[in-house]
Parts: sequence; C-alpha cells; structure tokens
Amino acid sequence: MFKTVFQLLFLFVACTTWAQGIYPIKQAQKWGLINSEGQVITSPKYDAIEVSENFDYAIVQEDSKMGLLDANGKELIPTQYDDLKVLDKELLETLKSGEWTLRNLQEEVLLRDYERAQNLGKFIRFARNGQWGLIDRTGSLIAAPKYERIFVKDHYIQTRNKGKIGAISLGGKLLISPKANRIQVHNKNVFFYQIAELWGAVHEDGQVLFKAQFEKYQPLNAQFIKLSLAETNQLYALENKQMIAGVHDDFLPFSEDLILVRRAAKLGLINKHGQSVLAAKYYYIQAFKDGIFRVNFNNRWGLVDTKDQVIVPLQYQFISPLRNGTALVVQAGLFGVPKKERRTEEI
Repeated sequence: MFKTVFQLLFLFVACTTWAQGIYPIKQAQKWGLINSEGQVITSPKYDAIEVSENFDYAIVQEDSKMGLLDANGKELIPTQYDDLKVLDKELLETLKSGEWTLRNLQEEVLLRDYERAQNLGKFIRFARNGQWGLIDRTGSLIAAPKYERIFVKDHYIQTRNKGKIGAISLGGKLLISPKANRIQVHNKNVFFYQIAELWGAVHEDGQVLFKAQFEKYQPLNAQFIKLSLAETNQLYALENKQMIAGVHDDFLPFSEDLILVRRAAKLGLINKHGQSVLAAKYYYIQAFKDGIFRVNFNNRWGLVDTKDQVIVPLQYQFISPLRNGTALVVQAGLFGVPKKERRTEEI
C-alpha cells in the first residue's frame, strides 16, 4: 500500500507541468486519471495514456487503438483509431486504415485525403499532392490545394506560385491569381496589385476597380486614389467605384469629401461625384467654417461658399484663418474685421 501511494505521489508531482487539472496514474500495468484533488476520475484500464500539454485532454490507448478523454475523464472519442493528434480544444487528427482525417470533437469530418495539416487558428492549412490549400474551422474550402505556398494575412489570404503572389478574401473569394509582384491593402477592403511595374486594384467583393495600367497610385484619403501614368493623373472614387471624369493636371488631398484639383496652376474643388464645388481659378483655397472657404483670387482674398458664391468680397490683401470665431482682414496696410452680412456676387 505504501509503495502504491508513493508511486501515485511521484507521478502527481512529475506530471504537474503537463496539464492543469488531470494527471495519469498507473496500477497493475494499466493507466487511468486523477484530478488535482487526487480523486480517481478514470479507473486504470488503458494500455497507455498521454495528457495534452496545452489542453485538458488525455489521449488513451487500448488494444492498440487510440481515443480521447476530457478533463473529467469522460470518453470524448472512443478508442477506435490507429493514431490521434490533438490540434486544439476543438480539432483533432485521426488515423484509420492508413488515412489521416481532420475532425471536430463531435467526430464530424472536416478534411480527408491530405498529407499535412497545420492549425492557423481561424483556418487550417493543408497539403495534398504537394500543393497547399486552406479550409476554415467548419471545413468549408477557402482555397483549393493548388498553391506552392499559402499564408493568412491580416485582411486576406496570400498565395504563391512560381515566384508570383495572389490574393483570396478571408471568405474564400478569388481576388488576384498568383501573377503579381506586390500586393498592398487600403482601407482593409481594397487590394492594389503590381504586374510588370504597373498597378491595378480589386475590391474585396471581387470587383476589379481598374486593371494594372498605372505607374503609381496615391491614396489622398479614405475615399480617393490618385492614379498616375506618364505625365497624366486621374482620380478614382472608392465609394462610387468609378473614375472621376474631367481633365485636371493634378489632385491633392483636402478633406474626406472634397479633393483639391489643379489646372493650369489654378486650384479648385470637386466632390466625390466629380462635380465642381469651386472652379479651378483660385491661387489658394482653405476651409474656413461650415461650408465656407478662404480663397485667393488674383492676389486678393475673400470668402466663398460651396456654390462658389462670394460671402466676403475678394478685395482684401489678406484674410486670416478663423480664430475664436473671428478673422482679421488686411486692406491698404490696415487691420480690421470683415462684416458678417452676406453678400453674393460672381467672380
């Protein structure tokens, strides 16, 4: 009796680093389990037992067949498999008749006929015939096994074949076949790809926004992208998924809804639909207050609204930015405050 107690105590201490809560015991050449209070939760009846290092599961062997017990010693998977591997708290691999199968704890088959499987958290990467594919944790196919390499990125799945990369959405939609040199993500849902030094873009819903035909792209804000080819620039609106019509020399960031345009060294404003807000005739434009802009026209300063109508005449040498509800004006070397009464006139 003393010898048996000593043996149990030795195993209890030796196994404390294996898992938290369950520990193997051996009696009469058979293995069972005890809990952290020393209570027997599975009577010794198995030929071998191994407690998972990271999960409160125990892999057991009986008559050369493998099964699985939970933290209470309850049988989760009957001893019917030739081998068994625990991937995490929900997934395991089983070997039977020479075939590995990926299953959940309900023994539902998620994947079969594969050579290797790697747990990536939300996804399972697997190899079949030397090619890699991807499924999610329900077994739904995300990427067919036809890639040399496959990686899960923050906002998409990257594929590789013959030194080129492609993209698949996290939901499994093919975005870019492996033909790109580079892929960059904007706003989490727009994927820019480079082919032969030219850039194109595709949305996460699979819609091609524009083909690889531009030398450069530059996000001006969350909604607008400037596209450059040779000496010309174009503007793309992501919200409307359309190229903005109109001929301008350049586009510059202004606000989330407005873009500064330059034409023949003059500045104007357009909205997200490409409609003109301020004609390209000013030397300087700055937001002033609530749809009013501080502008310079022919070296004279004034205020205009979103209809390009004059609020404060364009006759001052300078108008300062608004501070504490007041702006200063300079005229003939004198400082003053502009009148607040509205006045409308065309330039």
